Amino acid sequence: MLRNFYLYRAYIFDLDDTLYKETDYLFSAYKQIAAYINQKYGIDAEEIFLYLQERFLECGRRNIFDKMDKHFGIEVGNIGEYLEILRSHQPSGKIPLFYEMKKLLYWLIKMKKQIFVLTNGNVQQQKNKIKHIDWAGINDINFVFANEIEPKPSPKAVELIMNENNISKRDIVLIGDSYVDRMCARNAEIDFVSVKI
Repeated sequence: MLRNFYLYRAYIFDLDDTLYKETDYLFSAYKQIAAYINQKYGIDAEEIFLYLQERFLECGRRNIFDKMDKHFGIEVGNIGEYLEILRSHQPSGKIPLFYEMKKLLYWLIKMKKQIFVLTNGNVQQQKNKIKHIDWAGINDINFVFANEIEPKPSPKAVELIMNENNISKRDIVLIGDSYVDRMCARNAEIDFVSVKI
């Protein structure tokens, strides 16, 4: 049974679509990829961008660049270049946190709770996202990159957080938006709170 949410000592947050809207980063990167394709092949950048945006919203990211190349008749073998642009992308402005999550983070800091962000994915890309999120006034967050340990739903990163900070299973909760997050919490035998913002 879930404890009173505010009685935990430590809080682990997922990053993408838990603290901020991931498409704020992805669609910005897709524009850069579209500009690259326009420069290399002369295909209209706006048409490429709209295709990527629509495919992502309809089908997710799986094989999105393969589908794009096929759709526009682009030669194969560019996936590595697209992924490099995606992973090293530097958005022009700050990416906002979800308003309710920002308020929660402020409150947790005020109450001197321990805050962790545990994220799956390419480490370089996740660090770029974190660098461009507007964390104004939010300090003392510990960022943990699961791919450097073992990706969620493995409990290993959560167990490392607990061991290194002397936190018991009873005193920590994972907050996330996906089945993978839920299973990670279950595998680590800690409480889980699902968020859909």
